[in-house]
Amino acid sequence: MLRRRRIEKVIIAGPVANLCLEDHMRNLIRDGFETIMVRDAVAAAANEEGAGYDAAMINWRFMANAVWNTEETVRRMAEVAKAPAAV
Repeated sequence: MLRRRRIEKVIIAGPVANLCLEDHMRNLIRDGFETIMVRDAVAAAANEEGAGYDAAMINWRFMANAVWNTEETVRRMAEVAKAPAAV
C-alpha cells in the first residue's frame, strides 16, 4: 500500500519503542523505506536488566535514517506540506 501511494519515508512513533516500533522499523528498512523515529513520542518498559527506551535509542541510532524529536518532526512535516507538489 505504501508503494502504491509512492511513499518513500515513514515517520514512526508510539508505544513499546524497543519491541513493536523497532520491529516495524527493521521491516521497513528491509523493504527499502527511509525511516525516521520520533524519540520523544515513544515509550518502553524497564526491568532489572535495563531500560527498553535506552536500548531502542542505541539501536535506532545505528539503523534509522534519522531520529528526531516531536518539534523537529512537526516542523519538517509542515515544510513539506507547504512545498509545491513534485510532478
